[in-house]
Amino acid sequence: MAIESTQVNEICRISRGTSITGDITSISDIRVDGQVEGKLYTNGKLVVGENAYVSGKIACQTCDVWGKISGDIYVQDIINLKAISSLDGTLHTHRLGIDVGTQFNGTCEMIDGEKFKQLTEKEFPVKETIECLQSNTPKPASKSVVSTFKSVAEKVVGKGSKTTEDELSGM
Repeated sequence: MAIESTQVNEICRISRGTSITGDITSISDIRVDGQVEGKLYTNGKLVVGENAYVSGKIACQTCDVWGKISGDIYVQDIINLKAISSLDGTLHTHRLGIDVGTQFNGTCEMIDGEKFKQLTEKEFPVKETIECLQSNTPKPASKSVVSTFKSVAEKVVGKGSKTTEDELSGM
């Protein structure tokens, strides 16, 4: 899973007052000022703002933390824990910067690029999603999503309808 640089000013922002539960995958940098619960993966930089709370598993190239993180975090290059930050969990990183006043409860493993790749390929199987994002092509829907869509469309349009069969034949 090679990390490629992103273009300047491409930032996915999760604003204060926003709460997301689920997995997030991005080829751009991510700034969290709200709350995220789930897996968060970025090919770029992750910034966790002062009022932010992130719970779950995280993988990124670099990370600056002012807020709170709870869970496992994998950083390919460097993580900077600022004076008002809090990290509870397991940290895997190549380099670590900690300001006086940081609360860090957990363990830290210093890793190289190869170890990062091994750990994240197992925890974050996002290769197909990243390829789709980089090429601007949508990720194909899963068979269960297509099946559910077909049954809903049949109820709305009518079972056996020519329109339903024609429009859904490509799924």
